[in-house]
Amino acid sequence: MLRTKLQIGLAALLTFVIFLGNYRLRAVDVEAYRPGHTGPDVLAQLDALDDALDEGAAESMQEIFPEGYVFTWALYGLAWVQVGMNEPPHSELRARAVAEARRAVDAIDSGQGKAPFVDHTLLRWGAFYNGWLARLRGGVLVIDEPASAGEVEEFERRCDLIADALRASDTPFLESYRGGTWPADTVVAVSALRLHDHLFEPRYTDVIDAWLAKADTRMDSKTGLIAHRSHPDTGEPTVYARGSSQALMLRFLIDIDPELAREHYAVFRQRFADVRAGMVPGVREYRKGRDGPADVDSGPILLGYSGPATVVGMGTALSFGDRALAEPLLRGLELVGTPHTWDGKKRYTFGLLPVGEAFVVWSKTAQPWVSQVPQDMEFEPLMSDGWLWRWHLISLALVLLIWLGVYFLWRGRKLDTP
Repeated sequence: MLRTKLQIGLAALLTFVIFLGNYRLRAVDVEAYRPGHTGPDVLAQLDALDDALDEGAAESMQEIFPEGYVFTWALYGLAWVQVGMNEPPHSELRARAVAEARRAVDAIDSGQGKAPFVDHTLLRWGAFYNGWLARLRGGVLVIDEPASAGEVEEFERRCDLIADALRASDTPFLESYRGGTWPADTVVAVSALRLHDHLFEPRYTDVIDAWLAKADTRMDSKTGLIAHRSHPDTGEPTVYARGSSQALMLRFLIDIDPELAREHYAVFRQRFADVRAGMVPGVREYRKGRDGPADVDSGPILLGYSGPATVVGMGTALSFGDRALAEPLLRGLELVGTPHTWDGKKRYTFGLLPVGEAFVVWSKTAQPWVSQVPQDMEFEPLMSDGWLWRWHLISLALVLLIWLGVYFLWRGRKLDTP
């Protein structure tokens, strides 16, 4: 009798989980996340991440990978900037967005923020540190009206450091560590220069134009995209284009050069966005037709998809107005991310990976800061019609199998009982 009750209880639990997953898959309102709108769960996610940061989440992420502390704070701050952009000036929520973005700036612009980086690269503390800090400082100025003179001065000082390093460099891609160059870090830094020239009198046009010209001669020959890693002395690709870095770079490239970004996004969409069995969407870490190992940049790779590429790719699709890709990725996130809301705060994967939470909310609030979402790009559907119903039918069949199993186990014991 006890065994039967346990089997029924387990079957009921599995049934609940399956139906809950299907509800989440169906319930997503993609329109609520389009640029210029703050999705219904965004503030709940930011509140949960706020608590996690108070409890040392950024420090714990630093123990996992070298940029963990800065990345977690930067993405949190940038997400708040994007929330603030959707709110009217002087509103309560916009004021909170300014305060939280400043808090993130202070955390990064500290001894703890600088600690993992070296000060003997051409750009002191490297491209990663300077790029994300400059972008975030600029974001505060986007939503804080009027901006304080001190904050403008700090932003321009950081931009000057980046511009001077780019002028002095033979390669378009600056080092993040001594001997280590990831082009995405310089793309973020250059986007800060473009943001400056959007907010104030232009002063970096020559630097940006020269950077674009240099970068154009060092593209990945296999795809025509910016490489994942490059040689620190020449800027030539050493690791071909990959989904995680492409998804991230495109978020910033759309502000630097919208036309180039459109061209690169079209290639990214064709070579990296994929669907398995007609019902499992994602963004590949390696381009179609090629596989490779997982590493610290990709995280675990499953079915060819990496978490960073897929989550950041969701925000990239929103920034380019690509609903055909954004919708299935948003729905898939709610299915596999095991979200739960408690006390008005939403977490994914039980809050075990705060930097992942930060990537999610940064992507859900994605929008260009300088340019506009393209209105005339056309995209092929990623998913076929009825893909959600296939999920529902397979789930229903699985539930029936579970309960048939319980029934036959019960019946077998019944027949064995004298």
